Amino acid sequence: MRKRIRSWMILAIASGVVSMWAADDTLQGLKARAAASAGSERAKLFMEVAQREVEVANQRFELGQVELAQKTVAEAVESAQEACTASIESRKRMKKTEIAARLLARRLSAIARTLALDDRPQVESAVERLEEMRRKILNEMFAKKKKKD
Repeated sequence: MRKRIRSWMILAIASGVVSMWAADDTLQGLKARAAASAGSERAKLFMEVAQREVEVANQRFELGQVELAQKTVAEAVESAQEACTASIESRKRMKKTEIAARLLARRLSAIARTLALDDRPQVESAVERLEEMRRKILNEMFAKKKKKD
């Protein structure tokens, strides 16, 4: 009975690692598509990349791969920054990008609460950067339009 349980546990862990690698592979393809796109499509794809990277980071935190997870969180913030920049430059998808950034910040906050105290500061700074991106988008959305002379 114990051998069966042990073999099921090993199988479950192995399938989790394999699915994480598969997610990384499709994530790389999505990153390439996002980098090649422009305008509102670029904002949409980079925000999707950021969301997937956050979930991959969460999986890595759960597996105890803290350094790799921290790196993935940093990559997620960079992807979100690309999305925000593309949204502001194209003046499209600003509302959806802001909402997605808010949800991403909430998700990272929830993940940070599950981490050890030593692992939290980098994730909390990532949340702060996302909040700053949100404020920047909101400022652009509600800025007074300049009059043409």
